[in-house]
Amino acid sequence: MAGPTTYLDAVALLGEEHPELLARLDIALCGAVADGGWSDVGQVLIWLVTRAEFVRLNRRLLAKTRVRTSRLARTTELAAVHRVLVVKAFVELVPGTGFGLPETDRSYEMAPSMDRTMGLVGLIDVPLYPPSPGDPRDAHLERVRAVYADAADDVARLLPVPPHEDDRAALAKAMEGLVDNAVARYRDLLAEAADQHPELGWWLRAGRSRSRDALAGLTELLARVSVGGQPHPRRAELHRAYQAGLKDPILSSDFTSGDLGPPTVGQGYVDPDFQVARMAQGCRPTDLDWWEDDVEFRSDLHRYLAGHLTSPEAHDAPLLVLGDPGTGKSVLTKVLAARLPAADFFALRVELRKVPAEADLPDQVRHVLRQEFLDDVGWAEFDRLTGDAVPVLLLDGFDELLQASAHDQSDYLVRIAEFQRRRADSGHPLAVVVTGRIGVSAGVELPDGAHVLRIAPFTDAHVRRWTDVWNHANFAYFKRGNLAPLALGLVLRHPTFARQPLLLLMFALYDAVGNALYRLDRTLGEAELYERLLTEFARREVAKSGAAAVDARVEEELTRLSVVACAMFNRGGQSVREADVDADLAALLDVPAPVGGRGAGGAVLGRFFFIQHSEALDRGAVSRTYEFLHATFGEYLVARHTRALLREVAAQGPGLLDDSALYAVLSFATVTSRVLPFLRELAADSEDRAELAAVLKRLYAQSTAPRVRTREHYLPAGHTLPTRHAVYEVNLVVLYGAFRGEFDVRELDIANWPRTAGFWKSKLTTPGWQALVKAARARWVPGPSVVLFGAEPMPGRTLLTVVDPDVPVTAYDDELDFTADPVANAYRYAYEQSRYR
Repeated sequence: MAGPTTYLDAVALLGEEHPELLARLDIALCGAVADGGWSDVGQVLIWLVTRAEFVRLNRRLLAKTRVRTSRLARTTELAAVHRVLVVKAFVELVPGTGFGLPETDRSYEMAPSMDRTMGLVGLIDVPLYPPSPGDPRDAHLERVRAVYADAADDVARLLPVPPHEDDRAALAKAMEGLVDNAVARYRDLLAEAADQHPELGWWLRAGRSRSRDALAGLTELLARVSVGGQPHPRRAELHRAYQAGLKDPILSSDFTSGDLGPPTVGQGYVDPDFQVARMAQGCRPTDLDWWEDDVEFRSDLHRYLAGHLTSPEAHDAPLLVLGDPGTGKSVLTKVLAARLPAADFFALRVELRKVPAEADLPDQVRHVLRQEFLDDVGWAEFDRLTGDAVPVLLLDGFDELLQASAHDQSDYLVRIAEFQRRRADSGHPLAVVVTGRIGVSAGVELPDGAHVLRIAPFTDAHVRRWTDVWNHANFAYFKRGNLAPLALGLVLRHPTFARQPLLLLMFALYDAVGNALYRLDRTLGEAELYERLLTEFARREVAKSGAAAVDARVEEELTRLSVVACAMFNRGGQSVREADVDADLAALLDVPAPVGGRGAGGAVLGRFFFIQHSEALDRGAVSRTYEFLHATFGEYLVARHTRALLREVAAQGPGLLDDSALYAVLSFATVTSRVLPFLRELAADSEDRAELAAVLKRLYAQSTAPRVRTREHYLPAGHTLPTRHAVYEVNLVVLYGAFRGEFDVRELDIANWPRTAGFWKSKLTTPGWQALVKAARARWVPGPSVVLFGAEPMPGRTLLTVVDPDVPVTAYDDELDFTADPVANAYRYAYEQSRYR
């Protein structure tokens, strides 16, 4: 059971070893404890007469709570203690007579009026959970206030209705005061109880504690409330292995060189800020805007985890931890497994990439137990190993299960919650923590009431702590090489890299070679920064192989990475399967397809730590997908590859241009998302900018010319030929604008712009079309022409910028600006002028 939820259940639990006290409470409650509830108004009125005795008995009941010998028993007892406190705080303040009314009028005393509705039953019988560490501060107090308000209404109904309006107003005010005072008294009682039972304070989010990195504060907190004994030897051995993992380097030595030493997991994990919410109607946990707008940021991760894992809620539904790639979700599970005291918790870390994707959770857990204990451990044996501890399953990589598995896993979390309920019903509850990437979790079913935690980007304070750890770990290396430590100010100039731990590590590794960050110009553009970083890491990988012609090999590595980026881009996602990478490398670069074993894709991607790979065991076969730690890596590489292909075309002579490779890459998705800013920056930095613009103009003129293109076996998506032609045309026009600057479409011999734009709209996807009309802003000029990339849309049409709270701006303004369709715009301006008269 998740713990008692009503006062009567709490009394039965807390008084089970004190039969004389339980009997007296049963008398005070008119047999309600034995009968399981109150039956009529008369019982309530008798209780009111014995209120003083009831208060004294509650005080004795709380004084006799004992220290339980297991984590689960302690959690259950504390939930019962809390439920008694809720009743005790209110009942202590209920006056016997008067309620602030004139004492001379005895008609207002409590009297056995049998026609009144039964009062205070809700206070006793309504289920009420303890405070939730996942709720906003004071949210639980508001729930308690609502319970007290109902109880006050019940009390008022037990009184005769005052004949005078002033007396009725006085009674209502007295009831409001009763509620306010009861909430205040409840808060005081809970604070007093939290001194003896700290978990109650964690649940209510009362008090504060100093932040400690690597969740060291979690161990300190839980040690204060430890009640368990010695863990089973096999379980203790597993826990020691998890603790030893804190001494492992946070990055494999395969990605470092020389004497450079990354910090250990225990040193390098900096507790992040986070947001947490309980799932209810209206929650959108995969929508970043929802998190930013509606959910507070918190800095007490160790207190939250201590509160959650010691609360009854942890046994009802899984805790889902979401974050972007590189935010440290996997490291969090490693640290958590090591930090949970083995006396009270049985932590088991499950890497979902290494368990059968088609199996359900019980079988996946058994798979891991078989690997850890080299034995087939069933659930009966699992319970024996657990003893009095609470099992905590740490399921790492839910996104990998979603991406790499061919099975529909959208209800995976719901099935986990059902399994938790079955285990709780059998007397063996367990807690579950699941990690996943926020961008991959859309469409996943979430159990009602489940906690969802989002790991927030690093703040300046987090970056400072991380750089201090890095510099301390590499002090000797810096001194030997006469290098300066990693400078906080230099890192913070580039927030894209500073805000995520793994990207920050990438920056640190880059700077460790000759203090490269010091050589970066303060005004260095984002594209140039990515070029230097990727080139440096590719150079390191080539150097490890000892190959000659280093520069050529580096360019080859970057070209292959670019094909991987195009594989994601043209499939409309931020990840790609290894088999698709192998196929694309064969189609675009003539890299031989694999014949058994790992292919070229795995060889390329496995060498770079800024590419995250996901695995799933699907019916015995390993299915892999890949994703850049940050989407901008892929976006930059698509832009870089596009410029490289343009230069290859520009090297051709006069006549019909062979654009086979360029057409293959640019005929499936438009470059009007985050790729376009990189293209503009690359264009601005290109000495051959005018030449490439001229080539784009020729390509657009020849786009409808009959030809035979090679690379036709590159098919990342199932588009029709007209759709591919439309996408390619759009990209050529957008690229022309990037390299040419603001231009008149007549330069491209587009005689009928509305018709051309209409053709594009008919073939592009809705998101692709919307991205185009927002990215390629148009302004009109006299005559049948349009200028793209204008600074202001349609000069003189000021109505487009009017903000009227009563009249919503039309959703088609951008589209009508872009298409310049004369018919639609004629109706549009007549409508707009009429609504602003």
